[in-house]
Amino acid sequence: MEGKPGHSSPVLAPPPAHGNGLTVEELQLAVIHAPMLWLDRREPFRPIAVGITVAVAETESPSTRSMLTPPAGGVSIEYAIWWDWDIEHMYELECVWVDVDVNGHRVTRSASQHGRRIELDDPSSRDTYCAPGKHAMAATGSEVTRWRVELDTACWQNAGVAGVLDQEPLGRYFGPVEELDHRLARHRLGSQRFVPSYQFDVLVDVARDLPLASWTSVAEWIPRRMRSLLDGAQRHQRRIRAVLLDSGDTLVDEATEERNGEGVVLRASLIPGAAELLGKLDDSGYVVALVADGYVASFENVLGSRGLLDCFAAKSISENVGVEKPHSRMFHAALEQLGISADGDLSDIVMVGNNLGRDIRGANELGITSIWMSWSTRRRHHVNHPLEAPDFEAVEPIGVFEILARLDDKLAQSSDDPPER
Repeated sequence: MEGKPGHSSPVLAPPPAHGNGLTVEELQLAVIHAPMLWLDRREPFRPIAVGITVAVAETESPSTRSMLTPPAGGVSIEYAIWWDWDIEHMYELECVWVDVDVNGHRVTRSASQHGRRIELDDPSSRDTYCAPGKHAMAATGSEVTRWRVELDTACWQNAGVAGVLDQEPLGRYFGPVEELDHRLARHRLGSQRFVPSYQFDVLVDVARDLPLASWTSVAEWIPRRMRSLLDGAQRHQRRIRAVLLDSGDTLVDEATEERNGEGVVLRASLIPGAAELLGKLDDSGYVVALVADGYVASFENVLGSRGLLDCFAAKSISENVGVEKPHSRMFHAALEQLGISADGDLSDIVMVGNNLGRDIRGANELGITSIWMSWSTRRRHHVNHPLEAPDFEAVEPIGVFEILARLDDKLAQSSDDPPER
């Protein structure tokens, strides 16, 4: 599934055609009573398709844990509205329910708020307001604004936190989700974080702007849509495959190290911003490996005691490998653990370290992109050999993340394919 230059991006599975699986009468009813969705002006996502269920007798909703209870002689219409993205995770399904009496009048309207069903005032209205990023429904924009604290956190700090939401009831439609899928979703959503405006002036007229199809048709389409979205995300990103991190004076302040008689570091302080860097890398879906000289116990004492070793998908430590940087085996060991071949172009692998002679030279000799962490003056700052010249320099940990973001953009722009619309 790895993207390669010159290969076309997977085509997204289009929604079912308008009216697919519905009778003429069902489609007419669905069009007449379809909701008008009002979105925040900064909302990055739009609904994609609507699954319609028209019930003439009480029945369980086929898409949610809810009941459809039509009035005598009337019908209940369920609009199951599909979004490819929620700001915290991949995919969203929110519903609007309309009960229509025997005379064709709307008598009740209700909507979902992440599994909870709430009544909407004024059944004669079709207006429905969607929470920014999260798409939970409400009768008014002011009601949505009351959730501001939670929504601000969701749309910024928690963007992408859940990856792909592979849980019931919809999880059964697309089967097991791999960690790579979660990582891609987290990265995509992390790049979409935003601050809501709470001005609801973007209109999606469901009947006019979206294809209305039977829920059965939509349910059959969901797995294809999900898979093509994930394949397309990986191809479109063509992003950095792995970030290799040194420890001393890159994450850990070597000046604060306390060692025992055998040279094992017992305790030390982190460089300011180091823990935040690891958190941002993890939240953004980067694959991170530790490539460091020293004793395994040292890293367990300093990084493990802070819960930071869990941030690394691989660990190449000189005590285990049997050599120190700049030896190629230190880098190859990390790549092997990550399942990355050391053959071919490695410019989409990044090594971050403080030592020009070890970290930077070792990376450059293999064609790995190098970032020199110049925060400390404990090691020399002058280049003694052309292979010691870093590709980039960061003076503090947050600078590493900014460089990675630029590299990601450059990799995406180098693709032969046009950007995803």
